[in-house]
Amino acid sequence: MVGIEAVTVPTGSKPVYVVEIQQPRLTDESRLDEIREQILAIDKDATGVDILIDLSPVEFLSSAALGMLGMIHRKTWAAKGRLKLCGIRPEVLQVFQVTKLDSLFDIHDDRRQGLASF
Repeated sequence: MVGIEAVTVPTGSKPVYVVEIQQPRLTDESRLDEIREQILAIDKDATGVDILIDLSPVEFLSSAALGMLGMIHRKTWAAKGRLKLCGIRPEVLQVFQVTKLDSLFDIHDDRRQGLASF
């Protein structure tokens, strides 16, 4: 895998796939494509998959990275799944707020809160 670590966490009635983005800067479009493909592969053959993306290692993300997250959100929602974000640093959260994407995504302070929200 390039740039992510995905683990399955049992919560309630079904598992949540926790994806930790392990790159501090999300700017390289070829890496973003690989990350997107890996995340979308999680729910490729299933419907209603819950995914929590932990962005705590991320210090900077490009507009392309925001677009990638938006596309993953749309595809997950279309497959009747839920996508939530957690661990967003204040400087990165500011980007979500300026672009109004904080109203699109269900954002939680940390992984524990994100998992509890499912």
